Amino acid sequence: MPHSPAIDAHYDRKCKAIVVDFADGSVGIWPVRLLEMVRYDGNDWVPVEATEAQLEAVELGGEHIYWDELDQDFRISDLKAGIYGRKDWRDSLMSVNDFTETEDFAAIFPSMTEPEMVESSHEALAKYKQSGKGLSQKEMETWANSLADGV
Repeated sequence: MPHSPAIDAHYDRKCKAIVVDFADGSVGIWPVRLLEMVRYDGNDWVPVEATEAQLEAVELGGEHIYWDELDQDFRISDLKAGIYGRKDWRDSLMSVNDFTETEDFAAIFPSMTEPEMVESSHEALAKYKQSGKGLSQKEMETWANSLADGV
């Protein structure tokens, strides 16, 4: 399958996510809370606290997104593969996002019953995105799979 290059990257404040547009029209969206932003202080890895203004300064460089001021860099191929940081970070994300499908729906649409979710997944997703919480990769996959299954 041919590779489609990234053509733009920006931070979406409303979704609290990095959005990467590709030449073929596809889009990748990664909630910032999934990205391990750290720096090494000589002894240990220390979290980098970024403001929204700093996050908006994301730049696209070839196959990377990066923030000069924050000294952070992520390969787009890693993001596509679900690699958001070091192994310990990835393991911690897996333990947090280890839900059943029903629990995924409940996490995405906390105030709805499952039949309501099925009937109005488009409206519910829009409502959830408006809440400002953003969506995790697993939540986006669950929603996309529900649509693909005709839900």
